[in-house]
Amino acid sequence: MNKDETGAWRWPVWIRVDGPPHGGVQYETISVIKDGSPVLRDMAFSLDRNYLYVMSERQHCKVRGLWEVQGLTESVHQPNGVTRQVIKRRPFIESCFYCVHLLVHSKQSQRFLSPNDDRYDCSQRNRCERADEPYRFAASLNQCVKATVYPDSIAVSEPSVPLLVKVSHVPDLSAGITCSFGNLTEVEGQVNGNQILCVSPAAKDVPLIPTDQDWSGVELRLNSKETGQMLISTEVKFYNCSVHQLCLSCVNSAFRCHWCKYRNLCTHDPSSCSFQEGRDCPQLVRSGEILIPAGEVKPITLKARNLPQPQSGQRGYECVLHIQGVSHRVTALRFNSSSVQCQNSSYLYEGMRISELPVDFSVVWNGNFIIDNPENIQVHLYKCAAQRDSCGMCLKADRKFQCGWCSGEGRCTLRHHCPPINPYTTRWLNLSSKNVKCTNPRITELADGAMSQLRPECFYADPELPRRKCARRRKPALGRGPTRGSSHIVQPSLTRRVDCAEKSR
Repeated sequence: MNKDETGAWRWPVWIRVDGPPHGGVQYETISVIKDGSPVLRDMAFSLDRNYLYVMSERQHCKVRGLWEVQGLTESVHQPNGVTRQVIKRRPFIESCFYCVHLLVHSKQSQRFLSPNDDRYDCSQRNRCERADEPYRFAASLNQCVKATVYPDSIAVSEPSVPLLVKVSHVPDLSAGITCSFGNLTEVEGQVNGNQILCVSPAAKDVPLIPTDQDWSGVELRLNSKETGQMLISTEVKFYNCSVHQLCLSCVNSAFRCHWCKYRNLCTHDPSSCSFQEGRDCPQLVRSGEILIPAGEVKPITLKARNLPQPQSGQRGYECVLHIQGVSHRVTALRFNSSSVQCQNSSYLYEGMRISELPVDFSVVWNGNFIIDNPENIQVHLYKCAAQRDSCGMCLKADRKFQCGWCSGEGRCTLRHHCPPINPYTTRWLNLSSKNVKCTNPRITELADGAMSQLRPECFYADPELPRRKCARRRKPALGRGPTRGSSHIVQPSLTRRVDCAEKSR
């Protein structure tokens, strides 16, 4: 298929009157769709098989004569010597119109009625019954029936809601209209000029809503009593606010949902909430990273917005931390609507291979009323000694942890866990100290694979040697120093006493 000079799609016609049911000879190419839109693959014969219905997105054409073996045929000689009989008469398009009853518009979709229907068909004007009456026949899209419904969404807990449907470009509706809601129910529509009043299904007929969403759509069809056919359809959504368990999820819903913070529920009816309710959601606000050393007794102070004051009979605030699959509840104190503090407590986690552990937590009140945490604020537990068993590794720890090396005990720890030599001398080293230096480092053992992780200059006797991975070499003879071009791992007693981590800085 291609386009002609006017922009219409040209459709090749293949006709075969003898031989096997495959192959064929192209007889003619005709222009079908006038608006330039592509022809859809969904074609259909009329019931008497005298017409072919050809459609595009916006147009429906009725083509006659393509398969009628009438009139004269002529012999066509093919290059391979075969002679075929083809129809001599040229096929033609009988009608091609936009139809008011065929193109049905709604906010969500376009729906097509069957082209074989004898009342709502795309046809020539002289074949359209009562075509001279207003809006009985349309030849352009702007004459199609249109409808809007208000409200277009209904809470599942509100049965039998009146819906007002405003329609335009419709024929006379004095014969009456019925309103059908999918396969749920059908009710009488009350017609008043271009307005139709439909009543939504009763409580027993309200559709079920899938568990993974808060609404379900139902097709509302307006059916003509005169013809028994659908005039137009649109969608009505049934929604359920109560599926939202948090305030922000509730108020950000696409539907008319309201959060009752003193009842901790989402509802479509704001009158069911207390008069003390505010419209803003209670929520935590980020104020900086929360760092807690494992095993240390510390409070956690948090910033917030719109924290409710528990009413008589309601329980206070708590912090709930989820550490390695175990929940820990700690009493919290609400200072005001913008601040809350988890009281003094210590938190532990298993293992020395994890130096820092992000922990999910929540602030709740009255037992299980959760305060929103839209920024996913976490508590970071950490251990100074984890993965830092040397002075150099300890001093490489991020300064935010406030870890230091306790030379008296040979471990990485917080300052207050390292006893001083005297009131004026400390054994605790950290990067904030002046002239910080790890003292008397000793290499006692190299684990498999450790050489590739350490800087080679810490182990080469000659610093001018290429910086490649240290390899095991035979030690030089006693009394002889290393020669240029050779390398070996120097014994600790032969190298300058400096920690690798310090030298790398």
